[in-house]
Amino acid sequence: MLTSDEELISHKSILNLFDSLSPIPQEHGIEEIMPIEQMEKQMIRLALKRFGDSAEGKKQAAKALKKSLATLYNKLRTMT
Repeated sequence: MLTSDEELISHKSILNLFDSLSPIPQEHGIEEIMPIEQMEKQMIRLALKRFGDSAEGKKQAAKALKKSLATLYNKLRTMT
């Protein structure tokens, strides 16, 4: 692989670059790799904790999650 300055980049230098990166910060209580479905459930719970479990809270949670209100209700039904 060549850089824009025509400098050769080796496979080893790329691996060293990745090794030097800082670890991903642990936010919102997510501490491990998990299936996306499980992460989605955690994000729904977090949104409901922040906005509340009322109809208006669920509407705001759906908006924050960029999901329709119907989708949020369907997901909540399958979570219980």
